[in-house]
Amino acid sequence: MEGAGEFIGSHAAELATREKDSTNEEQELPSAIQDLIRRLEGEGEPITRLPDLKGPEFLEFFPNRGLHSTIIGWRSQVRLRVLEAIGSCNTLEILDVYDICGGYISRLTATEWEILLRGFRCSTVLRKISVYDLRWSSDAERERWCLQLGTILNTSSVTVLGLGCCSLSARCFLNLASGLRGNSESKLKTLNLFAAWEDWSAVKHVADMINSAPLLETLRLGGFYEDTEDETVGILSQALIQSSSLKELLLKSMEWGAALLLKALAGDDRNRSIECLRLADTIELGGCLTELLISNPSLKEVELSRMRMSPEEWYQLGEVIRDNAIATTILAKFDLGNGDQWKSTEALARSASSDIKDPTVELVLEVVSTSSNDHEVMLSLNLIGRVLRGEIKSLKSLSILVGDKKMITFSFLPMNGKTGETLVLKKLELSVRSEDLSKGVWEDLIRCMRGNHLTHLDLADSQLNEEAFRELMGILQVNLALQEIDFSRTSWARDGKAAQIQEALKQNQKRAVYMSVFREANLTFGDAKAGRLFLCGSPRAVLGVIQTFCVEMLIPSHLRGAILIEKLKSDFICSINDKLEEMLLESSHLMQKEELFHYEHCWPPIERHTGGRSERARDLLWESDVEAVVNEIRQKRIEELKSLVEGLISVENDLAQSNPEAENMVSDSNFFQMKDCKPPTSRLSAVMHNGTTVRLQLMCESMTGFHTVKDQEGLKIRLDRENSSWIRKIIEISYKVMYYAVKAGLDKTLNLGQAIPEWEDLKSDIVQLDGISDDDHRAFLKGGESKELQDAWLRIQQTLAPQLQNRYSGIFKLYQVKYLSLERGGHAWVCEKCMNKGLRCGILTC
Repeated sequence: MEGAGEFIGSHAAELATREKDSTNEEQELPSAIQDLIRRLEGEGEPITRLPDLKGPEFLEFFPNRGLHSTIIGWRSQVRLRVLEAIGSCNTLEILDVYDICGGYISRLTATEWEILLRGFRCSTVLRKISVYDLRWSSDAERERWCLQLGTILNTSSVTVLGLGCCSLSARCFLNLASGLRGNSESKLKTLNLFAAWEDWSAVKHVADMINSAPLLETLRLGGFYEDTEDETVGILSQALIQSSSLKELLLKSMEWGAALLLKALAGDDRNRSIECLRLADTIELGGCLTELLISNPSLKEVELSRMRMSPEEWYQLGEVIRDNAIATTILAKFDLGNGDQWKSTEALARSASSDIKDPTVELVLEVVSTSSNDHEVMLSLNLIGRVLRGEIKSLKSLSILVGDKKMITFSFLPMNGKTGETLVLKKLELSVRSEDLSKGVWEDLIRCMRGNHLTHLDLADSQLNEEAFRELMGILQVNLALQEIDFSRTSWARDGKAAQIQEALKQNQKRAVYMSVFREANLTFGDAKAGRLFLCGSPRAVLGVIQTFCVEMLIPSHLRGAILIEKLKSDFICSINDKLEEMLLESSHLMQKEELFHYEHCWPPIERHTGGRSERARDLLWESDVEAVVNEIRQKRIEELKSLVEGLISVENDLAQSNPEAENMVSDSNFFQMKDCKPPTSRLSAVMHNGTTVRLQLMCESMTGFHTVKDQEGLKIRLDRENSSWIRKIIEISYKVMYYAVKAGLDKTLNLGQAIPEWEDLKSDIVQLDGISDDDHRAFLKGGESKELQDAWLRIQQTLAPQLQNRYSGIFKLYQVKYLSLERGGHAWVCEKCMNKGLRCGILTC
């Protein structure tokens, strides 16, 4: 303060000396003063706002407060001329009192204020008056000054009045309100009051100002950190309810903001004209916001900036936004460098996500710098990636600010530019600076732009290098949705890279036409796998096994190879079933999973391009297709096992009827024995039909287990009328006992089964079966291990022998072999596959 006093004293002395030296000579005006007066009087470029009169170029005529008494003579005349020019200027649109007096009313005398302000009373150009950080010498001085301001509000074209950090008395607000009261022609549309009143007694006059401005659309209140009485809140809330013109309300740093909102906006008989609500730095609003969003149908936009709410409160708010909120835009701003703001951000984004509603949440994330908040930026980019991939559907825009500079902005665009339609198109704006983005952040950002429907990318004014160009061209290879990239005011716009990018975009548009073919075919997109149709020169933009008609539309016939998905799945199933038939009975011989599911599709060679090659079916099919194959096989085995159970029950019933003594018994003793130390007799499979026709089929007697023989023709038999009924019954029982029992054994051991042959009605090439005696009939009915039964079975074989002579292998595809070890069963009739396998292993001879 001592230094400031010395400066003021020396400056005053200098001015007095200059004034004395000039005597009566009129000095030349400084250029800054000349230019200001000329523009104020309408010459040269029109002036819409006053320069800062506290600047050094004006200090000679507008010194600091307390020195205006030193302005005499010629300097006083110049000062007066400037003030008159300001008062009479008809181009000024903004009157900022701080620019005139630095916040000190006493820097100008009362007469000078009158000269300056009287010209604004009838102004049709003035739009805004700003009064911030005001100081005064006495209450009378500020009250008189506010009265002059109230007059301007009454008669001029002012639409915006801002009062901040003024601590005006109730009398001052009364004088301001007097200019509006009873004036139906007031143009005031915006009233900003931040820490504007001295005590709560001024609130009733503030309410009067609100109700006296018929065109008031925006009211901003803030800076009231102390709690207040309900009566004061009631006065202000009633003014808000009665103001039918009000469209926007902002509350900032207000301890009693929640109470005001509930009284003025929530519930019935409240304000229904306010469409936009902005809240900042306000506490204890969680429940209040929920009530507002549900009960006030007029709210269309809600902005929440740096709210002091817990992650749990943000999550609950997100649920309300998702399920019940009427507002179409919820803007939330978070300072990621402050506490658990990231948890709050994620809680809101996750809980507000909806599959049936358009996104309503807009996020603005602020960080001090990427170097000090790299982790927060990476989390933000991860959130962008989740939105682009469709995992979070609550956001329609997200911006990352570094300091006061926008670094990244992501947003949805409505289809065809229309609102109310599904928002599917997306825009990403980047302001890239080398000092802003670390390599890790940039790489994560690149990943966000892959594999989604991003359509607009704004890189204007960014610092872009060669590596960024290569990475962007890589994105264009996999993202066909990109339609527009703005790289204006970048090095790429000057060095030719812009042309390359534009050409890539054009090519992508052509490829997008190709892709529409696959979308119409309802094909699923996913990660690249082998053997797929490549688009865009990148394995990221590919499809799986391609349907034939799609390939025909895209690839010349001499360059394509294709297979229907269902055909490949069918071949895969057949391969698995074939291997199951070869599988050994003992668990020690079980086939490994990899071997069981190993099937390769053979692609034919393309002349002069590719040779023949094979690729695994599991690599060509989607995982869902492979699962479908496994499920189909498993389901079929389950159904066969159920059929086995039903068959065994039927066998028990049949045996009980034919042999009551052995009721409910099924064992090896029911198998018919043959000669020559053979294993249990050749398993007889008889397919029974209506009429008197049967087909006789024999099973392979491999030591590893009996099984049906693939493509076996079998012997067709026509029974005579006398014997057909009981012969068919015996053969059916034999078939069920032996075939189903063996099959059940396989299912229990391997958890697998073999396909049951379909029964066919045979009508030609049928052998006549005669010579079955009544003794044979009785022997069959006795069952068990009776000698009669074995003799009867031998007679049946003898009856069939003439028909089987020299045709056994042709009819049944069975070959007689001898196992080298008697423990393995001696002689047996086996299929060709089992015979060859036994010969290779050295366990049998022909």
